[in-house]
Amino acid sequence: MIYEYFGNLEGLVKACLNQVDYWKQEDQKMDSDAASDSLLVNQEFMAALLRNDFEYLYNSAEMQDITLCEA
Repeated sequence: MIYEYFGNLEGLVKACLNQVDYWKQEDQKMDSDAASDSLLVNQEFMAALLRNDFEYLYNSAEMQDITLCEA
């Protein structure tokens, strides 16, 4: 079934990452904020973005496993 839906194991991993990818979710939020002209990228914004990224990785067992496998 993996080969039928995703082509190979790598395709399955990419599909999983796209579904739970923190940065993709943040990018979508930034796009919607930019459309409303309320996006201000400054030191506070970047610190919050990196803090949220760390918290996401810390709380996501899936992303920890993926990160460890890539190392």
